[in-house]
Amino acid sequence: MTAGHHTDDGRFTSRQRYIVITALLGLFIDGFDILIVSGALLGLVPAMGLSPGQVGLVSAGAFAGMVAGSLASGPLTDRFGRRIVFFGDMLLFIVSSALMFFAETPAQLIVLRVLAGVAIGADMPAALAMIAEFSPRARRGTVLALGNAFWPAGFVVAGALSIVVYQFADPAQAWRYLLMTPLVPAAVLVFLRREVPESPRWLLSRGRTEEAHRVFEECGFPAAVGETPPPTGSRPGLSSLLRRGRPRTLLLLVSAFWLVSNIVGSAILIYTPTVIKTVAKGGVFTPLVFATVVNVVVVVVNVATSLWVVDRAGRRPLAIVPSVVVAFALIAVAAASGNPIVIATGFAVVSIATSGMLAGVYYAWGSELFATGIRGRSLAITNAIGKLGSVAGVALFPTLFIAAPAISFAVLAVVVFAVVAALIRWAPETKGRSLDELEYLGAGEIPVEPAGDPFQPVDPGPRRAAGRE
Repeated sequence: MTAGHHTDDGRFTSRQRYIVITALLGLFIDGFDILIVSGALLGLVPAMGLSPGQVGLVSAGAFAGMVAGSLASGPLTDRFGRRIVFFGDMLLFIVSSALMFFAETPAQLIVLRVLAGVAIGADMPAALAMIAEFSPRARRGTVLALGNAFWPAGFVVAGALSIVVYQFADPAQAWRYLLMTPLVPAAVLVFLRREVPESPRWLLSRGRTEEAHRVFEECGFPAAVGETPPPTGSRPGLSSLLRRGRPRTLLLLVSAFWLVSNIVGSAILIYTPTVIKTVAKGGVFTPLVFATVVNVVVVVVNVATSLWVVDRAGRRPLAIVPSVVVAFALIAVAAASGNPIVIATGFAVVSIATSGMLAGVYYAWGSELFATGIRGRSLAITNAIGKLGSVAGVALFPTLFIAAPAISFAVLAVVVFAVVAALIRWAPETKGRSLDELEYLGAGEIPVEPAGDPFQPVDPGPRRAAGRE
């Protein structure tokens, strides 16, 4: 086998594609589960007589679980490997989804939603690490961003399924069928993930070189057995992420970006059917169709940006421009004075920009900007902070939308503009760069403010690389 200059210089083999798809399908289940709750609420609220506060808790339960699951899985992913978390979290998700059919009280439902969220939150750090570490660098941005197409694809399937279930099932019981349906794709995914090997980069970071070489060869990477690939860093702990310097700057930047994206995007996503039903004063069918159509557009936009933008224009433009669009859409909704057309348009634009573009940027940056030894922890922390944003947005939205909608949307717009300013100042560009090179950036071996253009990543160069060998 001919060795490439970097371990991720090679082509995208069929084995690599299989592994990446099993990771992407976890994101599909994440999206499917989130939106199935949106549809279930239309029947669940009258069936259980839920108050606005209880609606917020049921909706936010999964996001709260995601925070706990993500924080727990990060250290486990870095210490014990990507594969064990990658496989086990889906088993927990299957059990919690099945039990939702039998829930009789809001409290029972909230507990089960939290457990389902723990499983989903645990899956994301492992899944994104697997995608990044099994993808060739020429297509890594595309593949990571496509995770954001699988996520809203779950919305589309869940929305369409909600329409079908409400047409044929007893409206008072339809929510039960909807909440347990995610276990079907999860069971299929557990079967598929049995054949996934451990990440060779993680194996190298743990000193298990012989096993790493076997996986490199099995998956068609340009690193032959007996050859030592470029260094993948030591095994730093949480302290290396929090110490002053490049890792902490990147951690704060990615966390802030993902936090605000989730505060805005999750609330708009979950409550679009409910809000459209309120302002349009219609039945169940129209808001479900509207939300499903918007999510179809989200998938189309994401596929287009993933295939033709993220690995050409780069991550920075795809983060900054849609964020500005989101801010102006929020201002339009704030000034709408209850106009249903403006509100529907604004909600659609925010959903398309956040779920269709910004999430894909996080998947790429969150996976690329940190060294192998701390990739799981960094993804866990940034994802958990983002999910805290989802908890806050989803839990508070029903109350704020009724009490002070204009002020709430205007404040969110200001916060988004603040994140845009931070991105312009500190966000690095990672397109086309090997993970071998980015190890030095992610491990903190490159200054926070290097000479030259501070907005571009620094090439570690032969001297840096030689120093690590």
